[in-house]
Amino acid sequence: KRYSSGMYVRLAFAVAAHLEPEILIVDEVLAVGDAQFQKKCLGKMQDVARGQGRTVLFVSHQMGAVQYLCSRGILLRNGTISRIGDISSIVNEYLGLAAEVTSGFSSQFRQSCGGQSVIEHASLLVCGVPTFNLLNDHPPTLSLRILVREKVPISVECILRGPDAIPICFHPGGLLAGSHHDLEPGRYELSLDLALPELAAGSYSLDLMLAESGLRFLDVIEHALRFEIEPRHQPVSGWAFTQQAAQGTVLIPALHHTPRRLD
Repeated sequence: KRYSSGMYVRLAFAVAAHLEPEILIVDEVLAVGDAQFQKKCLGKMQDVARGQGRTVLFVSHQMGAVQYLCSRGILLRNGTISRIGDISSIVNEYLGLAAEVTSGFSSQFRQSCGGQSVIEHASLLVCGVPTFNLLNDHPPTLSLRILVREKVPISVECILRGPDAIPICFHPGGLLAGSHHDLEPGRYELSLDLALPELAAGSYSLDLMLAESGLRFLDVIEHALRFEIEPRHQPVSGWAFTQQAAQGTVLIPALHHTPRRLD
């Protein structure tokens, strides 16, 4: 009787996975629980689908997990089936829907988490000015307007995604920096300075989350903020780092030393 919503989901998945059903339907189970639990879920579903030859119907907005686990996909729009096909084409079409909002804030991909606290709006600021076109040498400030309906420790988390929706990096505010806020019911503005890595020029998005650190998510919006990194040409070579499949999205800095002769 004292189980949290996350513990209920973990128990339900454990029971379902060990009943050896012909068809296992898993709906957003990765939205709760810690990283170890999510890893176990993916491993068990992969074992059921590939090792035991049974069917797994996996419902999720996490494109990395969908591509890892599934071979075919069903795209839903407004509660009806839009298209069925191989997983790569379905994921690309889904990402195309997300890209219909070219830049700025959107709550289109909000996940249901109970509604104790919700993100009403978000923006990126550079020198106090809202913008969605960024340069690598001008780190932005993430500004959130949130509605708190009941008092609970709140931390801000975010995931940076590339154009293929694969996560690039993660900031867990409460777990990493111990940063959480005990807020009474009401509306608040929260902000944090983002130290982004040097990114290839192109399109990116941020997932935004409010969390009770280590316990549960209070609000989750995938692709909540879409923005562009503007190209910057290197002063010596004139080369510009842009999004290309063969080069990735994050530039690795290195200090080059003078060559040392060996013979």
